[in-house]
Amino acid sequence: MTRSKITSLGTLTENIVFQDTKGIDFSATANSSATGATMTSELLDDYEEGTFTPLCNFTSSAPSSGQTAGKGLYTKIGRQVHCHFSLTDINVSGASGDIQIQNMPFTALLDSGDGAVNQFIGSVRANFCNFAGSTFLTSLIADNTTNCKINETTDNAVGDTITSGNCTDGSTDFLISLSYTTA
Repeated sequence: MTRSKITSLGTLTENIVFQDTKGIDFSATANSSATGATMTSELLDDYEEGTFTPLCNFTSSAPSSGQTAGKGLYTKIGRQVHCHFSLTDINVSGASGDIQIQNMPFTALLDSGDGAVNQFIGSVRANFCNFAGSTFLTSLIADNTTNCKINETTDNAVGDTITSGNCTDGSTDFLISLSYTTA
């Protein structure tokens, strides 16, 4: 395959705009991949920044006063999505079941069946959320979904998803950071 190369752009006064299926070609670095790694693409052809509205719901029943809407920012570079979002004063009256944060900006990559990547993990800061001592919270998005949950990770035990019972109606806040891969 013959590739045309631009050797100098000079001083630009306008944005560079790529045609569909075109981007920045990193094939010159093809021999520098990590030991044991398999390269699937050398073309960066997508970049996007935006906002999204995460919605806090619960798996068994929704809050009687409705889902709490949050505020979120995302950056998508290639297939990698980086999200930072918050949900404040979460409604839990009448809700039951595990927390489920809906409306993430992209669907997480479907696991190919080898189990290599079937969940993507991030971090959480919480206010007015009851969880066991000697634990920490993580955000998690399972493959092939746009739903995030918050897990309590306990020393030497299986993780447990935060439920409506862990939250204080109208007071619980979550500040979440999560990175995941999309198709």
